[in-house]
Amino acid sequence: MTLQPQSEAASPPIETVEVAALKRERRIRLKLWGRQLTWTREHLSLTVILLLSSFLGLWGLERNGYSNDFYAAAVKSMLVNWRNFFFASFDPGGFVTVDKPPLALWIQTISAKIFGFNGVSLLLPEALTGVLGVALLYFMIKRAFGTGAGLIAALVLAVTPIYVVMNRHNNPDSLMVFFLLLAAWAWLRAAETGRLRWLLLGSLLVGLDFNIKTLEAIVVLPAFYLLYFLLANTGWRKRIVHLVLATLCVLAISFSWSIAVDLTPASQRPYVGGSTNNTEMNLIFGYNGLGRVEATTPSGANNFQPPAGVTLPGGTLPQPPAGVTFPGGANGLPGVAGGAGPTMGGTPGPLRLFGQSLSGEFGWFLPLALLGLAFAVFQTRSGMAKGLNRSRRLQALVVWGGWLLLYGAVFSLSTGTSHSYYLTVLAPAVAALAGIGVAVMWQSYRKGGWQAWFLPVSLAATAFFQAYTLSGLSDWNSWLVPVLVVFGIVALLGLGLGLIGRTEARARRWSMGVVGVTLFGLLIVPTALSVRAVFTAITGAIPSAVPGGGQLGGFGGDSTSRNATATNTVLNFVKNNLSGQLILVVALVGVGLTIVLVARLLRGHKLFTLRRMSAVAVMAFLVSSSAWWFQVGQAQASSTTTASADLTFNPGGGGTEQVNTSLVKYLEANRAGYTYLVAVNSDMSAAPYILQTGDAVMSMGGFSGSDQILTVTSVQQLIKNHTIRYFLIGGMGGGPGGGNSSVSTWITGQCKAVSSSAYSSATTSGNTSSSPSSNRGFGGFGGQDSLYDCSQAA
Repeated sequence: MTLQPQSEAASPPIETVEVAALKRERRIRLKLWGRQLTWTREHLSLTVILLLSSFLGLWGLERNGYSNDFYAAAVKSMLVNWRNFFFASFDPGGFVTVDKPPLALWIQTISAKIFGFNGVSLLLPEALTGVLGVALLYFMIKRAFGTGAGLIAALVLAVTPIYVVMNRHNNPDSLMVFFLLLAAWAWLRAAETGRLRWLLLGSLLVGLDFNIKTLEAIVVLPAFYLLYFLLANTGWRKRIVHLVLATLCVLAISFSWSIAVDLTPASQRPYVGGSTNNTEMNLIFGYNGLGRVEATTPSGANNFQPPAGVTLPGGTLPQPPAGVTFPGGANGLPGVAGGAGPTMGGTPGPLRLFGQSLSGEFGWFLPLALLGLAFAVFQTRSGMAKGLNRSRRLQALVVWGGWLLLYGAVFSLSTGTSHSYYLTVLAPAVAALAGIGVAVMWQSYRKGGWQAWFLPVSLAATAFFQAYTLSGLSDWNSWLVPVLVVFGIVALLGLGLGLIGRTEARARRWSMGVVGVTLFGLLIVPTALSVRAVFTAITGAIPSAVPGGGQLGGFGGDSTSRNATATNTVLNFVKNNLSGQLILVVALVGVGLTIVLVARLLRGHKLFTLRRMSAVAVMAFLVSSSAWWFQVGQAQASSTTTASADLTFNPGGGGTEQVNTSLVKYLEANRAGYTYLVAVNSDMSAAPYILQTGDAVMSMGGFSGSDQILTVTSVQQLIKNHTIRYFLIGGMGGGPGGGNSSVSTWITGQCKAVSSSAYSSATTSGNTSSSPSSNRGFGGFGGQDSLYDCSQAA
């Protein structure tokens, strides 16, 4: 059925209604730097939300160091030359690529080129796009469901814990989410106008997003196609033609870089890390495709065996944390030997995302979003909205409902390599549908009838679900569990009482107060978790937003010892106590609330004029921000930040080796003109050395050490050509020689073992010390790394 806009007389456009509402709304006027600024309450509310999002995303980014050494080392390598930049080379020598497409790394590299190579320049693009994503979501939801829905959606997204964590991390997920939001905006505009140019823009953005995280970026594409095919404001024939052109555009942009890489002779480019045949197509549909949804082990992977000289307690691998499973069985360890990593927690199935550890990452408003989606679809289809308003609402529901259901289904049923931080892609859909749900349910509540009970039931269900989720997050503020239950009861009983006299002004104010108090209560825990992330070093390859839970320790396994290095009393109070976190959040939100309350309650007093109080509030915010920033800077100056997490057990790259600086000096002094400083097992072992020296360090086995890049013949040729002399063998990561056991046998049998006394020293870089004669083994097992000199072995 084609939904054409009805006549303007039957249903005035949303823009007309919005303008009329704004004309009736009181305005706040500020005079700053000689210019008159006029804000409505809508503008003020959005400004406060964006300030909150900016604080959560930008404050104290320097404490995170490089976050994930793997991507940071790649950026440093890509700064070396254009060849490394184009192919997304992991190492400065251009030996192996990153196992992801290049667009996110290109953006980080450009930022590092402009601002210099440091942790903040790498994290800045993610932080800024996080704030822009909040603003973009607001405008999209407002266009279809009004200002209130847009503001609630923006606020929920701004404080979603995993969204905040990933905006402060250099994994590519934050940039992927932002490009998806841009694509959703363009596809919605295309459906509303029926214009091909908007559709091609949306297709271009989808293709670019594919070059950030390949197939994960296009999971939502069926919802976009359904949107245009069913609801575009044009004829059926044009819809089909337009979608064919859009498909061609998506394919062309998505695969352009991959085809260019695969057409380049292998001798003229790095090896494609993560692939089994040195092609990007194999990487896209293998390791980064089916490998993410099916529990498969790449060919050539071996069951993990501890390095020589390493004895594991009990003779077996340590048990993974609760809720974390490994594909391949108890003895297989993909992510170390198989090129994969620990799967997302919980048992695959329809209820997986409702588990406490996963819902703690993103799903604090998940019940409200699902109930809001169902109710909004029912209300829109039953004729509550008319004309252009109805068309826009249906289009929005297809996009956000499809977004939530498609990604939810993939993550719920996936048995392959996926991590809890992937759930950040669900945050915009949950936030959008939560805002939509509250708005449409409130409209029905005011009209009365059986539909009015959807609002109190949905709010109460969300509060009870939050209590259930919080009860599973270790002992972190567990006293809030009964408080959330009370908020749920207040919503149920308070709004039930409000229905008795719903037509009276006093009853309406009562009901609005109950909704406001309940929403405030529902925001406490996710906001506290988000603020906690601001004052915690988020490092490692597998970050998490939940304390002591999620994926291997939360916040990338940030250790207690590192947190203890922060000596500033105020920062510790805010970081470790919910009361301190709430004080900070209330202080930020209070800027906006103070202006509104003073405008309404004290408007008649000359001493408390609106203009003066607004100026005081703005100045207070600026002064307090400067004071907090100074304190954070002082705390950071007195402590050493590190890019590596100190973990006892973290397969998949959460922790990395520490660099023995005495060993580095020995290698530099005895390099004798060889191209590479040293060869190590895996990317995660090489990353600290690349970051420390900026020199060419060879990763023989790719990300996890399982890639079969080298053969005995190729190693002999590299030695003969004066390309590589030293091999540092040990730790985890596929064993010596990367994923090829014959290479390890040849190195240990034919090359000369260098005595540790030649470079033994207690001098190491990083937050933990390693033994004088060795480096920490990958993953924190503490295995001894043996150095081999192969200059005479060829």
